[in-house]
Amino acid sequence: MIIIALLAGLFTFLLAGIGATLLAQRGRSSLNLLEICACGWFLGTGIVSLLLWSCGVFLSGAGLQILVTILAAMLGVLGVASVRSERPRIFVPTPRGRAEWFLTGVLVLQCGILFYASFCSGLGWDGLLNWEVKARYAFLNGGVLPPSYWSDVSRDFTHQSYPLWIPFSELWLYLWMGETHQFWIKLLFPLYYVAGAILLVTFGSRLTGRRWIGLLAAALLFFIPCLTNSPGGVVVGYVDVPLALLYLAAIGYLLLQVNEIDPGQWRLFALCLALLPWAKREGAVLWSIAALCAVVVVLRLGRSWRTLAWVMPGLVIMLGWRAFCSAMGRGQGNDFLPVNWTKVV
Repeated sequence: MIIIALLAGLFTFLLAGIGATLLAQRGRSSLNLLEICACGWFLGTGIVSLLLWSCGVFLSGAGLQILVTILAAMLGVLGVASVRSERPRIFVPTPRGRAEWFLTGVLVLQCGILFYASFCSGLGWDGLLNWEVKARYAFLNGGVLPPSYWSDVSRDFTHQSYPLWIPFSELWLYLWMGETHQFWIKLLFPLYYVAGAILLVTFGSRLTGRRWIGLLAAALLFFIPCLTNSPGGVVVGYVDVPLALLYLAAIGYLLLQVNEIDPGQWRLFALCLALLPWAKREGAVLWSIAALCAVVVVLRLGRSWRTLAWVMPGLVIMLGWRAFCSAMGRGQGNDFLPVNWTKVV
């Protein structure tokens, strides 16, 4: 039963994410199914965790889980309905030639190794005491972090002011499984890697016109130590790898927008951009950099300044989270040293 419940939780992520991706891609004549699923994974976990947080202000327990499930299903239905009305060609890219088949095999092997390593490893320090602990507290309180959590100074080590993308994605699986099963939530992190690798193949292929370049870039991703075998890598449940791959997705879609001038790419860029501040406090810095890049793109393409309204959802999430923390009696904490311009100069 745990496996079935786990799959249901994962399917909900994909349902919401694929729905959002299809809505963003409306108007396109062809759709890459692998790209839709990969982008949908990032968007789905972000959307469901945001729904858990926002709806948790009013509901808890079974009511919260049912409401979030209904909203995720509605988003998926809307996305599928938009596809059915426009009837685009949906395809799965297949390798051509020995080099592409070889690189595809290497990618599959690498992903399999990461899944195996993840299940053979425990959660690391941040994965356990910054992220999973919040999911556990919320699960034991009906899916909502208890008010006492925010005011308890003895829990400062959990970084209460950090956003809840990863903790509430883990919480969602806990709610479906009915127990806080740390072993199974580790499945989340290699899935982020797989989704990021698929998007890297997509970006590399479309930007260069050669699929083998995209496949090679994704295969080389495995050999970056900080992504795979370092203390903050895929297998220990840290947020750094999902955050890095989400930033890759945002910049990748921005580059595609410059190359192809497709409104669908701009909308996907905006959705990925909006989730950056929800991943981690450092995500606000990445949001600022990507938003600045978006300004440059708008100037280069001669687009209307109203196009930049698409970058505002991320700012709304940042301000909303800060207001929520202030309302709960938590400032932004002392996680970072203050900027001292005299030392900078």
